Amino acid sequence: MQDSLSLFHTHKEVLIKLGIRKHFNVPKIHSLMHYVSSIQVLGSADGYNTEYPEWLHIDYAKDAYQASNKCNYIEQMALWLQCQEAIHHKTAYHTWKQLKKSASVDATHGSSGGGIDDSETGSEVGDHLVRGEGSGNNTDHLAVRQPSGM
Repeated sequence: MQDSLSLFHTHKEVLIKLGIRKHFNVPKIHSLMHYVSSIQVLGSADGYNTEYPEWLHIDYAKDAYQASNKCNYIEQMALWLQCQEAIHHKTAYHTWKQLKKSASVDATHGSSGGGIDDSETGSEVGDHLVRGEGSGNNTDHLAVRQPSGM
């Protein structure tokens, strides 16, 4: 495999000279450079495919573009992704707080709920958000579709 890759990289300039390709800055070709060492270190390459990056492309590029108005879409896509990430983290935090609260209630009532007590606290800002203090509105429980990759 290494011999074949070396031969390809030695002669790939021919394809550029013939106008077949403009460049070879392609992630799939770059990843081939790491296959030999990965196989030597980790063994069989059964799980190597492009399904995961393609799936991420759908979640992060296509959905973000669809959410834009198609003008200055790169900035809008970045902002959309930032908002999705913030919603994901806030949802995870709320889930953690709910689990902590239910474990605390279970411990108070004598059932074994995981041993989490009130001495384990999250961030002070997050504690205020969960109780609804300081926000002045009820947007803390906003349900927005999450990309399946987050």
